[in-house]
Amino acid sequence: MTPWQDAPRRWEDDAKVLRVEPSGDGFLVWTTPTVLYPEGGGQPADHGWMDDVAVLDVQRVGGEIVHRCAGAPRLGPVRVRVDAARRWDHMQQHTGQHLLTAVLRARFGWETTSFHLGPETVAIELGTRDVDAARLREGEEAVAAVIREGRAVRNRRVSDVDPAAIRSRLLPEGFDGELRLVEIEGVDLNTCGGTHVAHTAELGALAILGHHPVGARGTRVVFAVGDRLRGIVASHVAVADGLAARFSARGPALLEIVDRQAEERRTLGRRLEALEDAAVDALVAAWSAADGGVARAVDLSPRQMTRAAARMQAASSADLSVLWVEDAGLASGHVVLVGEPEAVRALGQRLAAAGQGRGGGPPGRFQARVASLAAAQGAWGGSVEP
Repeated sequence: MTPWQDAPRRWEDDAKVLRVEPSGDGFLVWTTPTVLYPEGGGQPADHGWMDDVAVLDVQRVGGEIVHRCAGAPRLGPVRVRVDAARRWDHMQQHTGQHLLTAVLRARFGWETTSFHLGPETVAIELGTRDVDAARLREGEEAVAAVIREGRAVRNRRVSDVDPAAIRSRLLPEGFDGELRLVEIEGVDLNTCGGTHVAHTAELGALAILGHHPVGARGTRVVFAVGDRLRGIVASHVAVADGLAARFSARGPALLEIVDRQAEERRTLGRRLEALEDAAVDALVAAWSAADGGVARAVDLSPRQMTRAAARMQAASSADLSVLWVEDAGLASGHVVLVGEPEAVRALGQRLAAAGQGRGGGPPGRFQARVASLAAAQGAWGGSVEP
């Protein structure tokens, strides 16, 4: 057996560096077998150190195990150490996945088609959409019972096994050789090359955090196990405490306050839009009455500028009209042109370039943000008048 499979709690051991090659901003390193687990089977690679050189990744390449390191370790004997916290997290999450997969399959016939173990989320994908929260909760309770029982988790290698005895996966088609089996006593027997805890009590707890459809016919189930779950709970408690302090409420009362404030915000948003529309309509009315082809404003929102352009385009019969929008206290601003499409497009591009900006719009309308409103106005003809 390889060291990580034989003794997943062996956090360090000796190895020998055989070859080192530069690669990008690091180095690829070939060694005799080490305690570091290479990525595979849904489980990410271990991180660690060769003496004092950080190991950032471990992969199987062409039948060999290659370490990607931040520096170049010396050739010959080295002491290899595992990032124990990362390894332990992976052991808990991976064993939890075996247990959850086995329980959901046994209770509901839901087959796991893939497993993802990321730095923040852990998920399995089930090959069905027939998944609901009530049955997931039932499955979670069944998993909790097995965790409390402290059932043994063992691995062994065999060259002859009855496929019917493997609960979670079928044997690879045409397989002929030695298999590594991981067993959760009385619950699951699985082909796997990863690292696992010694008994289910070491999982501590498993919680299903959510589920949603994925792909054409699947469902992704997100969960967390053990120390990772405790970290998530601590983070959520910290957020809840922060909200409680800000709103002087907890639980359902806090939700009521948030819902009420969200509705108030929506109401204020509608009122603001109505005021903005009224301001734009007044601006366009004044521009139309002046009949000068030029309007000026300060600090219009993108929505207001779009509305102003549409109103000006509908109200004007001139070949070309312009709206200058100043950013209060700044050199920047916006230029909005409406009128005959070809004239608008040509002049709009010229003014945008002069003002060090970019813009565009539908036929007969051009809108651009410019770094220098004065430069754009100068390109118009030296003043704000056409």
